[in-house]
This record gives sequence, C-alpha cells and structure tokens, in this order.
Amino acid sequence: MSDTTNNSSNPQPGTATESTTAAASTTTTPATQPAPAQQPAPAQAAGTTAVDPVALAKELADTRARLKTFEDAEEARKQSEMSEAEKLKQQLDKANASARRTRIENEALKRGAVPELVVGLIPAETKEGEEGAAIEALLAKYPQLKAAGVTTAAGNPARSDASPQTFTAAQLEDREFYLKNKEAIEKALREGRITA
Repeated sequence: MSDTTNNSSNPQPGTATESTTAAASTTTTPATQPAPAQQPAPAQAAGTTAVDPVALAKELADTRARLKTFEDAEEARKQSEMSEAEKLKQQLDKANASARRTRIENEALKRGAVPELVVGLIPAETKEGEEGAAIEALLAKYPQLKAAGVTTAAGNPARSDASPQTFTAAQLEDREFYLKNKEAIEKALREGRITA
C-alpha cells in the first residue's frame, strides 16, 4: 500500500497522475495576484447615468445609415451637375460648329465657291477670321469648286433692267437673311449676281 501512496505524491513520468498534476499547477493562480479593477464607463466617470451599449450600437448604426443616405444623395447631385455641364458643353460645341459653318459658307459665297463643297474641305484647325484665306487657297488648288458662271464683282456681266435680284456680301453675312434666302442666294451665286 505504501507503494500506491508514493505514486500519487510523486507521479511517475508518463502516467495519468503526472499530467493532471501538471495541469493543476498551471491553471491555478496564486492568491497573491489582485483581480483587475474595473474601470468606470465614460458616462459614469462624468457623473451621468450609465449608457446602454445596445442602444448606443443601434444609434451608431442609424447614424451610419443616415450618413450613407446623405453621401449617396450628394453623389447623385454631383452626377446630375456633371451631366448638365456635359449637356451645356455639347450645346456650345454645336453652336460653335454652326457659327463656323455659316462663316465658311459666307466666305465661300463672297469668293464665288459652292458653299456645300467648301465647308467640308476647310480644316477644323482653321481659326476664326482665316476662313477666307483658306477658301482662296482651295480655289487656287481646285478651281472646280467655283460655281458655274460666277465672276467676281469687278467682272460682273452687264444686266438688263429686268434682271433678277442681286445680293451683297453684307446681306450674306447675316445668318438669318442667308437661311431665309438660301436657294435664291445659291442661284444668284451660280449666275454671278453677288456684289461686294
């Protein structure tokens, strides 16, 4: 019997008694270590009542949801402004292209060229006010761009009193006038009835 008693107080290596003794010694804490002191909650430290963490978490979630809604609305507003700006830019581009076309047509008519043919041949890089020189260069290189039977103002043939209407360069520069009388102006251009 004394053999069994010795085994329990002095466990043999590799026996079940040894492992339980080792586990017991590692999990127990000495009585000399004090338990950690609990810190008061911030609301309690300020002298107010305790805050419910569940309510606080719910309020935080609600605030985040409202913030997300606000951020989404702000992003949508920015998108709508950008697309409005893009629309305005597109309208501006169309207006500039229309004004450019009108300038080129007027310059072509002044020089006796067919406006529809010349408009597509003037480079897009041509600056405002340089259209006339560009048309002159085109007419020098491609004389077939001149309207049939057109002569310059100095070489206009003599007309009878019953001659059809003539147009001046100043009239052709007025876009509204040109658009109202486009067919008559083009006919007058072909017949050489455009004056300076």
